[in-house]
Amino acid sequence: MRSSRESWRSACVRARRGRPVRQAINQWGATGIKWLFYPQASCASRREKNSLRSGVLSRIWSAGENDFAWDACQRCGLAELSGCNPSATICEGGFERAAAGFTPFAWTMVGEDDLRNVREAAPGSDGEGHLLKLVAQSGRSGQAAVQLLRLEPGSYHRRARTGDVPADRFERHEERITCATVDATGPLFVARPEEVGPEARRIGGKFFVCPECTYKWLALDIAEDGPPLHAVPWIAQMTIARAAS
Repeated sequence: MRSSRESWRSACVRARRGRPVRQAINQWGATGIKWLFYPQASCASRREKNSLRSGVLSRIWSAGENDFAWDACQRCGLAELSGCNPSATICEGGFERAAAGFTPFAWTMVGEDDLRNVREAAPGSDGEGHLLKLVAQSGRSGQAAVQLLRLEPGSYHRRARTGDVPADRFERHEERITCATVDATGPLFVARPEEVGPEARRIGGKFFVCPECTYKWLALDIAEDGPPLHAVPWIAQMTIARAAS
């Protein structure tokens, strides 16, 4: 009989090689899911274990098994295991940990030479508060960070802090929330900072989630147009909360 360690590895390998995910799910059953998601799953290291979990979760999501991927995260305690607050709508909206959560339900950060993000301690925070700097160079533009959210239908408030906002509107970072599971005519929410300058400011907005769009992509975009910026725009303390009825 194969050990749980061997079965765990075999299941992960099959998923990574492109085997149809639903077939793999059916074969794993309850025991396989336990090996896949519970903290005691046997792997050589925690880093390897977490990397495989993210890979398999992403494959399950890509196969269209949206609710299964989410339920597996919630029922097996992945949020707590990874350092995310299970009651928060955004995993690590404060960027307190360098690597928390499991994609796609956590930040996927771009790390290219001319398009990247840099996590830093906020000024005057004594290391207890953090921000995310969004860097674009050499005329690059694109998505610097993205995370999949699950929100029930209703109205929501989105809030954040930002600073070092460029005068050129094109070079200001943009936050977008788009529906991930149905065709939509446009994003649910788009925002760019309006006030410019180095000062830290609170920004916010309101958006509505329809019943057909439970899963949403939260993306942070950045662009560069001209000489390199002396100050790099940043964002921190991102929250999404249910609006009062």
